[in-house]
Amino acid sequence: MTLTLADLALLIIAGIFIISGLYHGFIRTVGGLIGLIGGIFAAIFIVQWIEGFWTISDRPILQVILFFVIMAIASQLIAWIFELLDRAYKLLTIIPFVESINKLLGGILGAIEAFVVLSGIIYYATTYLSDGTFKSAVLDSQVITWLSWAGNWIMWIVGLFV
Repeated sequence: MTLTLADLALLIIAGIFIISGLYHGFIRTVGGLIGLIGGIFAAIFIVQWIEGFWTISDRPILQVILFFVIMAIASQLIAWIFELLDRAYKLLTIIPFVESINKLLGGILGAIEAFVVLSGIIYYATTYLSDGTFKSAVLDSQVITWLSWAGNWIMWIVGLFV
């Protein structure tokens, strides 16, 4: 099994999210995850709304860039609110192991957030980009197989608790 450049890029993105979750902890990572999901919905809605005024469907790269810029802005606004909650939580860290549990749960949520981001990138690239080098590189990626496995695993875990 050889990793392509697309695989390497996707793995680096996943690693960044996991390390970020471990570093920031549970509360800020929950805020990031809620912000990410809210950002995706906001970006989908706003890109479709902009499409009503200007024809951007014939420029898929502009569509992708616009999607990610809007998603990033909305995500950061929501995550900022959770950062304020995390500052209030710091008062409880005098209790033993609370901070360690917070960091561990943050790492797990960081992995879930990486799954959501990578799935969104792959979905958007395979759905909206025309056939080309980037789309074929994503489709030939080994990481897609791992994402499918992780998605099934996450859905099984969620099914246990719901």
